[in-house]
Amino acid sequence: MTRQIVIAIFLVLTTISCSDKSDESVRSQDDNEFIEALTYHHEFKVSAIIDDFAKNKSIDKKIKTERVAQTTNYWTPLCYACFIGNSKAVKLLIEKGANVNYKDSNGQTPLILASITGNIEEIALLLKAGADINGVDMNNSSALIHASAEGNLLTVKYLVDQGCELEPKNGGQNALDFAIFYQHQQVIDYLTEKGLKKSGT
Repeated sequence: MTRQIVIAIFLVLTTISCSDKSDESVRSQDDNEFIEALTYHHEFKVSAIIDDFAKNKSIDKKIKTERVAQTTNYWTPLCYACFIGNSKAVKLLIEKGANVNYKDSNGQTPLILASITGNIEEIALLLKAGADINGVDMNNSSALIHASAEGNLLTVKYLVDQGCELEPKNGGQNALDFAIFYQHQQVIDYLTEKGLKKSGT
C-alpha cells in the first residue's frame, strides 16, 4: 500500500468519524478543510488558513484525530503537517511560532510523526527550531525507535548524525530491538555498525 493511499484512508476515516456530531470535541468543517488542503498540497489555501490561525492566536489549536486502532487523540496543525508530509506547511507553521515539542495523548511529538513517515526535510526544520531529538512517547519510544520500526534507513542515519541517543532515556527496548522485530535488515546492519546491541528485554 503506497503512502498516498494510506494518507487518503486516514483522511476519509477521520472525516467520517467526526461527521454528524455536535459536541466541541469533534473536528469542525474548517479543520477538515485544512487537513484536506494539507493532504492535497493546496499551498495557497494552506497558507491562508495558517495565517488565520496565527491572527487568532490558535497556531497550536487542538484538532481531533482518530488514527486506526487508537483512542481519541488531538493533534496541532504542525502534527498534521508532519504526519501528512507537507514540508512547506511545516516551515510556515514553525515560522508562525508553532510548538515543535507538543505532545499528544500518546506522547508523540511532531518530530516523532515526521520520523514515522520518514520526511528528513521536516525533521531538519523541526530540529533547527529546537525540537527535542531524544524525546520519547508514552511507550518510551524515541524518534529513532519509530524510524527504525518503520525501516526508514535514511531517517535513522540522519537522526544519528544529528546526535540522537542510541538508547532510550528510561531503558527498555532500543531501536535495534525494533528493527529486528520488524525485520529491517539494512537498519539492523547500520545500528549494529554503530555499536548498538539488543537490550535483552
